[in-house]
Amino acid sequence: MLKLKTNILEHTNMFGSSYIPISAIQLKKIGGYKIRLLCKINNQEPFPCAVMPLGEGKNFIMLSKEKFKKLKLNYTDVFTIELIKDESEYGMPICEELQEVLNQDPEGKKRFNDLTPGKQRNIIYYTNKIKSANLRAERAWLFISNLKFEPKGKERIPFILGLKNFK
Repeated sequence: MLKLKTNILEHTNMFGSSYIPISAIQLKKIGGYKIRLLCKINNQEPFPCAVMPLGEGKNFIMLSKEKFKKLKLNYTDVFTIELIKDESEYGMPICEELQEVLNQDPEGKKRFNDLTPGKQRNIIYYTNKIKSANLRAERAWLFISNLKFEPKGKERIPFILGLKNFK
């Protein structure tokens, strides 16, 4: 675990995003880029995250506009940040609807488990984001059904998610 005090900065190259700066020393303490983390800001509910390079030896953890508002943050305050290694299977919590689809569909579960961790997290993220349990269950089934239509090793997230303008 790493605990630090820092401010949150606005990411000028990514509209509406904010970030937590992470130094090279801090990055080394948490184990590098390939580690999935849980981030706690001022002892609030932890959320999944990862450290990404910003350039020139600098690193960051991205905060979406939605997360920034939900946590009631502002750019002038200094925050206590706790970074904890995420020991979960997929690097983020999986909703019960998606887990149930995977439990009931052995082929879908195998295809899902064969995806890269990043693609798995994309599917989990977009399923978790849906507020209605019924709609989450429908979309979980749709995402895993679409996944099974994709050629192995060439899975495309936009197709799996059923995006209409995807070619």
